[in-house]
Amino acid sequence: LHSGLLLPQVAKEYCWDSETFLAETCIKASLEPDCWLDKSVRIKKFNGIIFREASPNSDNILVINPQNVECKIKSYLLD
Repeated sequence: LHSGLLLPQVAKEYCWDSETFLAETCIKASLEPDCWLDKSVRIKKFNGIIFREASPNSDNILVINPQNVECKIKSYLLD
């Protein structure tokens, strides 16, 4: 039995499309990247909320909607 999990915001952070996200999740589960195409594979979808300190050791906690996560690669290339 294999399982792999990537948080929903990972795809946005790395600018992945849906197929890349599924392939990377298969790889994380130590399976072939196209394992998600197998009808016996079960895929579960979930939503998350990101909690982050406003600054290190801060009591101020930020709540971030994963939909607002931006692609890190694009911002890196623009710098």
